[in-house]
Amino acid sequence: MSGLLDQSSTDFCNSFWGPNDSGVEVLFARMRGAVRTMEEVRGFWNQRIAIEEEYAKKMAQLARLPLGRDEIGDLRAALDTLRAETDAQAAQHLTFVQAMKRELEQPCNDFIGKQNNHKKTFQAAIEKSYKAKQTQEKYVEKAREKYESDCVLINSYAAQSTLLQGRELDRVQMKLERAQQTGQANERDYQYFARALEDTCKRWEREWKTYCDQCQDLEDERIEFIKDNAWAYANAVSIVCISDDESCEKIRVHLEQVDVDKELENFAKDHGTGPMISEPMHFISYNQRWPPGRPKQKMANFLRSSVRPPLMRPTLPVEPPKIKPTGPGAADIGADDLFIGTSPVLAVRRVVHHIE
Repeated sequence: MSGLLDQSSTDFCNSFWGPNDSGVEVLFARMRGAVRTMEEVRGFWNQRIAIEEEYAKKMAQLARLPLGRDEIGDLRAALDTLRAETDAQAAQHLTFVQAMKRELEQPCNDFIGKQNNHKKTFQAAIEKSYKAKQTQEKYVEKAREKYESDCVLINSYAAQSTLLQGRELDRVQMKLERAQQTGQANERDYQYFARALEDTCKRWEREWKTYCDQCQDLEDERIEFIKDNAWAYANAVSIVCISDDESCEKIRVHLEQVDVDKELENFAKDHGTGPMISEPMHFISYNQRWPPGRPKQKMANFLRSSVRPPLMRPTLPVEPPKIKPTGPGAADIGADDLFIGTSPVLAVRRVVHHIE
């Protein structure tokens, strides 16, 4: 029960009152800031879409460049795969662009429209009521000042009348009567405006309470929306990373099939011009009448002398890092379910699969 009371004490309808209606401007400022935040989120998605769109465009252009057209065998196939997968990555990133427009940017536009409608409909009405209440309070304050001023004047004349006689007393009595008449009129005005303000305040309390509830509902929805919106973005980026990694895996598979010695051996077999070395032509005297014989040849039987430095391959970590999944469902994943892999993206893919 105490928990419910604690929660209700922080509800908007119980938190934005205070002296001189100080909570009004605070809540108005909060709602203005909420709209500004949503516009900033939308601008963020807009810029992210532009970046991704430009990246996808340049990737597609890159995939159309010639690559390895003079190669043969498995190396040619690997380079063809590199181009094809680059094009596939460009398509995947373009799909990501469309998904961001559909699932991130457009929902932001819709929610901002909802906020603007709230401002035009509900906030405009409550601002009008607030101004009416302030005007009524000013009327009451002015009427009170007049009434109190009349009371002071009446008391002053009454005090003077006890000290005067004759014509001076008559003049003070006339002033006293006029002051009493004016005071009675101002008293009636004061009472009227006070009763009107009381009715206005009752109506204001109902309207302001309703507006506070509407603002809290909208803020509940907005915060949940931003959370879901950003979460959808993170998931979409993970999917693109997984797709990119799958493309890279296909490239790696084809590259693993490339055997350097086999490539060169096949080139020599398919396009070699033979092992026979023609000996240089010798001097033949012009006086010799018989036709020269065929040039002599010898078999090439050399031993290869390579000066190529040893290839420095990137080394993989001896023990790849463990990746702890986060997000919904991560609490159900124990220490034994930590994911190990040289590629963080592959680990992400396993996390997503586990959570699903």
